[in-house]
Amino acid sequence: MPKDTQRKLPRVKLLYDIKKSNSTPQIDYNARGEEARFERMRDGLCPGDELALNIRHYTPPAGFHYAQASEFNFSTLPHFGPESRRAQINHVPTTTTTKRKALRPRDVICRVRKLHDEMEANTIVTQYDREYAFANTRNATRAQVPWKKTLVFHDDTPRQILAGDGAVLVASFPSVLSASGLSIGIYTKTVPPKEGCSKTAKKKAGKYHAVANQVTGEIRLSRGWHQLGGDKSGILTGSKDAFGSVVRTAASAKFLQDIQPTSWMVNEAVRLCDPQLYLNTHRMRTALEKKHPITRLYGQCDALLFEGRELLFNRQSDLHTDSRDPPGAFAGLLVAGEPFSGGDIHLPSLRAKFRLWPGDFILIRGRILPHKIEYWEGGQRISIPHFTHSSVWRELGMKKCVF
Repeated sequence: MPKDTQRKLPRVKLLYDIKKSNSTPQIDYNARGEEARFERMRDGLCPGDELALNIRHYTPPAGFHYAQASEFNFSTLPHFGPESRRAQINHVPTTTTTKRKALRPRDVICRVRKLHDEMEANTIVTQYDREYAFANTRNATRAQVPWKKTLVFHDDTPRQILAGDGAVLVASFPSVLSASGLSIGIYTKTVPPKEGCSKTAKKKAGKYHAVANQVTGEIRLSRGWHQLGGDKSGILTGSKDAFGSVVRTAASAKFLQDIQPTSWMVNEAVRLCDPQLYLNTHRMRTALEKKHPITRLYGQCDALLFEGRELLFNRQSDLHTDSRDPPGAFAGLLVAGEPFSGGDIHLPSLRAKFRLWPGDFILIRGRILPHKIEYWEGGQRISIPHFTHSSVWRELGMKKCVF
């Protein structure tokens, strides 16, 4: 092939001199970039972060220093400042918008790690029996903690509650992410939320908090799930709300790409709180995309390991458990919207209440921990639950990983 017609391949930029090292780095680089881009996205990283992606088995030179999360001053970042705790998200976008600097994966991951380091110093250990709670779902509301009064946590201190076997039951990450960067208002113009009319939606415990000039309803953003009893037939489809038409699919793809910081946040929080669950969920997504290529198509712009996500507008849930989730899995709840008062998540079996204001995130074992959302007053409340369903794990033969 003539030199003038040869395609020049992009060079891999290394952040340090590899000639000074005794070992030879192994560079895993695809000229087309498709596979490399997908692997980076699936691991919660974006293109351009060659810091720890394309280099394997590298021994840094003497004096090389790895930056720690404690060295970052998050108060100087516009996304994590104290004023972002109640950052607003208007369901009707304003005419003038301020362009913000895009969040990088390392910013989000370092923020989650910093909160997790603080969380270890605020750990509550209980004798909670997870197997008993799963086997006795009717009596799951019975408290298994020694304290008599309900503990209320309304401060910015991250906390976690452990079970008797050392597993994390609840992990609270207050003010972890600014909610003002989510383009929910633009997305709802194309995919308007609606109150569920199906039998499954009607059976859900709870009600919508109807307020004048505020939106009520829900938008389901699942890449792939079964209908009730559908796991036996092997038919798995994306949610109709997000992927029911070409226009909805295009809008959902753009929205999922815009809210990638939430996916990086959930993945990193699960990895820190339950590394084995993180590994199993990673394997589950890989197997799911191999068996159902449609989920890989929908997941090209979404790094979330869980296959399920919803947008709930002014939804006040009554006491319930996530019956379709595996007992060993987490459910992640992120709250966005306008400033309001109230809206705590109440866990009767742990006699605890945690704050859920815009920007707060919490991980709970939703299948074995009954929970409900308290009444709130004020602006629009948008809850974004992240979940995985048992039917997907059963179909892939991975039931023992989360049961």
